[in-house]
Amino acid sequence: MQAQRFFRATPHIHIFLTIAASLALLLLVMTPLPGQASSILLHSDPPADKLLLTAPSEVHLWFSEDLNSAASTVMVQNAEHRRVDLRTYASGHELVVPLQSPLPPGVYTVSWRTLASYDGQTLTGAFSFGVTVPDGALPQGANLTGVANAFGATPLASGQLDLASVLYGLMQTILALGATFWVGTLFWRAFITRKQASTEHQAIREREEQIFEQKLAQPLLILLLCANIGLLLSNSLALAQGEGTQVIPSALQLLTTGGFGTYWLLQQLLLIVALLLPAQTTPATDAQYSRSSLVTWGRLALGCALLLLFALSGHGASTTISGSPLLGLGSDWLHWLGTTMWVGGMFYVAWVYLPALRDQLPLTQGKALLNTLGTFSPLALTGLLLLLVTGLFSSNLHLQSWEQLLSTPYGRTLIVKCLLLGILLCVGAVQDLLIRPRINRDYKKIERIQLEAGEEAKARFAADVSKKIERQVEHATRTLHTLLRWEALLGVTLLLASSLMSVYATTTAPAQPASSTGTATKTNKPFQGSMRTEDQQFNVQLTISPNRIGPNTFTVHVLDKLGQNAKNIQVGLAADMVEMRMGATLLTLQPDNKGNFSGTAILPMSGLWQIDVHIRTTDTAQHTASFRIQTS
Repeated sequence: MQAQRFFRATPHIHIFLTIAASLALLLLVMTPLPGQASSILLHSDPPADKLLLTAPSEVHLWFSEDLNSAASTVMVQNAEHRRVDLRTYASGHELVVPLQSPLPPGVYTVSWRTLASYDGQTLTGAFSFGVTVPDGALPQGANLTGVANAFGATPLASGQLDLASVLYGLMQTILALGATFWVGTLFWRAFITRKQASTEHQAIREREEQIFEQKLAQPLLILLLCANIGLLLSNSLALAQGEGTQVIPSALQLLTTGGFGTYWLLQQLLLIVALLLPAQTTPATDAQYSRSSLVTWGRLALGCALLLLFALSGHGASTTISGSPLLGLGSDWLHWLGTTMWVGGMFYVAWVYLPALRDQLPLTQGKALLNTLGTFSPLALTGLLLLLVTGLFSSNLHLQSWEQLLSTPYGRTLIVKCLLLGILLCVGAVQDLLIRPRINRDYKKIERIQLEAGEEAKARFAADVSKKIERQVEHATRTLHTLLRWEALLGVTLLLASSLMSVYATTTAPAQPASSTGTATKTNKPFQGSMRTEDQQFNVQLTISPNRIGPNTFTVHVLDKLGQNAKNIQVGLAADMVEMRMGATLLTLQPDNKGNFSGTAILPMSGLWQIDVHIRTTDTAQHTASFRIQTS
């Protein structure tokens, strides 16, 4: 019977619970899948600390998430700190930098700086490799240890905090608090306030609206706007490596390149639209009720869209699981939703609903709290379910071993967050299992005595029993008020821990890759294909090696109709990216007197490329064969 009354209070909550349980179960089943977050270096070629007999022609780095190609770069220096690298090519998860050739024997330092495409965070790192003399030894005095990062070490890599990371964590905390309170209020107004249609607590609802709409709504949205600007500033400061003169150019680069800038601008636009929406008032007529409903659901849709934009510009969007970012993104968004439903509801109770009860009599306060908290419980349970499962899912993506719980700042912060969550659950259990049932029993006792007693007995009851029970109710109500405020305070510390985990997300992987094994990135094979020219005069065999971004060698072998090596011809090719049409790269191939024509050209981006091979004969006629290749 208790369960039936619990769910009958808000019939729409069954839909939320069903969806939440289904999504939570899906995420729980998918939890063991491998994944990565943050732009962590996974693998390099040549590997870190590797001694090579043959000097490499390029350095290739693979990272765990998509990079902003305009701001991610690699620098390779020799022992005298002179650069030996050429232009850096960035695409997707990869950075490629060709090297001056040939490299003499010695030790070379590879320093990299990456800007994550979605969350806008900057990371740096360095490792070294050696080129040996013919007998396999390094030149005298050369040493692979003591690598210096040309871009400066990122303090977060070792768990330290600098100005940029402190500002980042502070802005993340303000954004989390503000968004949780604002969207939590929208859930409350849509699923709790509107379900309490009786006029018994009309004055309380009007006071709620007055407190939130007139005192809190606009300041909250303005705070979110300012905190978002602060977040952009912190990421710009990190990208500028602390140089004040470069902060504004770095901010412009963040806004105009990569996903972070796009989602940041959309967040600001959405918050401005929310500011311009009319304030919500208690409806007195059917027409006003319809307008109020439209405003309520419109605001809730904006709130959910804001949380989705937060997820899109967070670590979840850049987390690839089984080749798709959708699970990571969905987990992040559901985690935000769960937080706003549960913790945001606590904020509303502590800072809006309890102040709205101050002018009411103690017995009225207790009765209103029982009714409202009973209606809120299913929504809070839905949020808690989402929060627990998606939190487990997210932690599994960041932590690769149990040892990292104690050895990394992220893991230690996670332990603190779990302890806070446990305390919060205990406080909630005391409130739900002890205080509220006690108040409910006292109210039922009052109602039963008043119903069964006669006129004379009622008078005696009013003089004796009623006052005693009322004092008990008042005391229990005050205790409930205290617990509700403590719940809100614990919710603040919980969000602070979550923000620190976001700051420390990059500390859960080794700072340097130890070897080339275990890479999560597919290594491309050279492309080999055969195609007849459009006029069927020649058979063209094309080989592209290594068939990836950066320098590639194009080799063409041409056969005539009789299957013999074609003679007295000139061969060239044009490479053009199909999706972007950046302009064709033209290359004239040189013969090797063995029937092959070859040359080197750069493919600057991964994607679908069209390669047109042009054959010109002595009669100046041109014969074309077209190939399409997928490069990564």
